[in-house]
Amino acid sequence: NKDLKEIVGEQKSQIVEQKNQLDEQKNQLVEQQNQLVEQKNQLAEQQNKLIEKENQIRKTVKKFYKLGENIEDIAKFLSIDIQKVEEYLK
Repeated sequence: NKDLKEIVGEQKSQIVEQKNQLDEQKNQLVEQQNQLVEQKNQLAEQQNKLIEKENQIRKTVKKFYKLGENIEDIAKFLSIDIQKVEEYLK
């Protein structure tokens, strides 16, 4: 038969092991959170680049239009929809 001291010792060991597992899970969650923040930052950067690219296209459309190009030719040259060209000209 196990005596009380031995049982308590085993329970303490189990509690320590559970605490270690919880600490490891916490560390994994923190790492996942860090990865999500990094992904969010990357998405924001990509969005900014897309906005910048769209602004450049908008400026280009307006320049071509001011030079007398028609909407259809501008759309073909820039490989964008005519509706998009019209939107940029508003």
